[in-house]
Amino acid sequence: MVCVGLNGVAVVHQFTEIDIPGAAFAPVVLDSPQRAASATACLTIGTFVAGPENRLVAAATQRWLPERATRCGSASELLFIWGPPGTGKTHLLAGLCRQWQASRGHESAEYLTASQFREELVEAFKANQVPALRRRLRSRKLLAIDEIHRLPADHYLNEELVHMLDAFQQTGGRVLFASGEPPRSLAHFSPALVDRLMAGYTLALSAPGLTARRELARRIAASLGHVLSAEVVELLGRFVPGTANDLAGAIVDLVYGPYAPVKVDANQVRKFLSDRMDRRQPSIQDIVRVVARYYSVPQKVLKSSSRRQSVAFARAMVVYLARRLTGMSFHLIGKALSGRDHTTMIHSFRKIDQLAQHDIATQQAINELQRLLAVV
Repeated sequence: MVCVGLNGVAVVHQFTEIDIPGAAFAPVVLDSPQRAASATACLTIGTFVAGPENRLVAAATQRWLPERATRCGSASELLFIWGPPGTGKTHLLAGLCRQWQASRGHESAEYLTASQFREELVEAFKANQVPALRRRLRSRKLLAIDEIHRLPADHYLNEELVHMLDAFQQTGGRVLFASGEPPRSLAHFSPALVDRLMAGYTLALSAPGLTARRELARRIAASLGHVLSAEVVELLGRFVPGTANDLAGAIVDLVYGPYAPVKVDANQVRKFLSDRMDRRQPSIQDIVRVVARYYSVPQKVLKSSSRRQSVAFARAMVVYLARRLTGMSFHLIGKALSGRDHTTMIHSFRKIDQLAQHDIATQQAINELQRLLAVV
């Protein structure tokens, strides 16, 4: 069932679809009989898909669509979206800018990365053109700056952003920031800049949950010219965790990789996913070592009877990753952790699993640990 609302927004099976085109995943190099050697696949999705975990971001984004912005008035607004890599921050910022440019003209909006903003400011300073750069940026009705957390600790940059935000407050323009960290965590920014960033709306963008992953799997495959059965979509959604980029990588492997099945049906996909997990599967010893180093907890302490909160959390993360990445039974995981009983292991797994549904810090830790374990 599809319920179409205002402004091209449709709610389908508990996910929100926002008509912001042009999401592109990282280019993927393909080497297969189906494609020319080393051809580059550009995976694109024409809308932003938000599951229940991102409903607040979806609602806020709808208000920033150009047609909604007109009805909501012309007062200045600041929206700060933060979350781990691959959750769709760039899709939202760049897509909204394209929407404004299509609706109100090219000069109405501008998208910049933090590094582009810095480079333009440095070049303008060298050429004595800073006033012209200020006029250009401050004339926009919508200005989006991506990866703001990557700006260096520079007094001049901080001051320029503070004055720019003050100018937008006077002109009624809208400023949209994306970051890998919340404003309070940007310790290298000046207090004045942090205060202004926190004066707007701050929303966390989570990795897609199961509902969103199902829909993303279907759309990513469609962008590669493949229609997946409902059962295959369910398998991919359930057994490929992480971000949309992780899902895209798995689907490219499924369709064009060296271990791609001849037929993409449920049985073949189950085998593919199982084999793929085996090829990438770390050992329980690897997981203990990487988690211990990540949380600065000695392996001996991690396996001890210590109930200190930091140790218990790191131990629970070992259980979660071991279960997810190796498929080990809770009995064997407990045995590897100095003989803990399987009931305690189940409790530890559920603790992290529940936190991963809504806690950004936990999601970031899982993503980073999985990345580290992929190269051990």
